[in-house]
Amino acid sequence: MKSKPDTFSEQTAATIAADQLFWCVAEVPSTKHVRDGVLIPGLLPALEDELPVPIDDVHAVCTRVDDRRVLICACPKSSLAQVAPGMMSLTPDVIPQSLEVVASPSALNLLVGPFEPAAIRTVRSRRQAAVLLAMCLATTLAAIGLFRRAEHASRREAEARSTIASILAERTFDRRDVTLFELRDEHRAAQALIARVPKSPDAPVVLQECIRVWPTETVARIQTLTVAPESASIGVAIDGDPAPLLNKLKPPPGFILEEPRLNASGALTRIALVFRKRASAPEAAP
Repeated sequence: MKSKPDTFSEQTAATIAADQLFWCVAEVPSTKHVRDGVLIPGLLPALEDELPVPIDDVHAVCTRVDDRRVLICACPKSSLAQVAPGMMSLTPDVIPQSLEVVASPSALNLLVGPFEPAAIRTVRSRRQAAVLLAMCLATTLAAIGLFRRAEHASRREAEARSTIASILAERTFDRRDVTLFELRDEHRAAQALIARVPKSPDAPVVLQECIRVWPTETVARIQTLTVAPESASIGVAIDGDPAPLLNKLKPPPGFILEEPRLNASGALTRIALVFRKRASAPEAAP
C-alpha cells in the first residue's frame, strides 16, 4: 500500500485515514515491557518485512494487543511533515478489521518521539527543570544542616578540652592542698564532661555487619540506608514475593530486626527494615 500526501488544518487533534498508513501485528514472547508510543528497536525487523517502502521513510508507533501481540502503525514521514505546528495529537481514524485485533486508535498517537509537538517538549523540560531545582535545594539544605551539626560538635569538644586544660593548669602537684582524692574527683569530672560530647555513629561498622548477613540468593534493590548510633534503617524494593528475602534475612550479632513494614504496588514491593542494637544487660549487684 502506498500512502498519499495529506494536509491538516490548524487544530490540536486530528485523525488520519487508516488506508494512508502501514499496519503490522507482531508476535513477541512477552509484551510486559512494551509501552504505547514510538516503536521499540527490537520490533523494527518485524515491521520492515511488511513495508513496501524503506523503513527510514516512515515513523512507527505501537501499542499492546495482548500478552503476545503488538499492533504496529507506521506513517510516511512526508505526511507528518505537513502537520500544522499547533497539532497536539494525530491518530488513525479506525483500526483495520482485517488485522483482527481489538485496540484503541487513541493509543497510536503519531506525534511522539521526533515528531512530538514543541509545546509538549517545552512543558516536560520545564517540569524536569523544576524537579532538578527542588532536588538541588533539598541537597543544599541537608548539607548546611550537616555542616552546622559538625561545627556544633567541634565547638563542644573544644570547650571540653579548654576546661580540662584550665583544671590541670590550676591543680599542680607542687601545691600542698592537693590530695589524691581531689585529683580523682577532678579526673572523673573531666571524663564526664568529655562523655557528654555527642559522638558520630560508626556507620562503616554497622554497614559492614548488615552486608555480612544480607542474603545473596535474593535479588533486591537497596533504595535508602540510614545509620544512627543505635540502629540502621534499610529501604529495599523487590519484584515479586518478598517472603524468600524475609525468611532468609537474619539480624547481625548484637542487633534485633524489628517487624518489617511492607508496601506493595503491583508486582513491586517496598520493604522498610530496621536493625536495632540490643540493650546492654544490667550488671549484677555485688
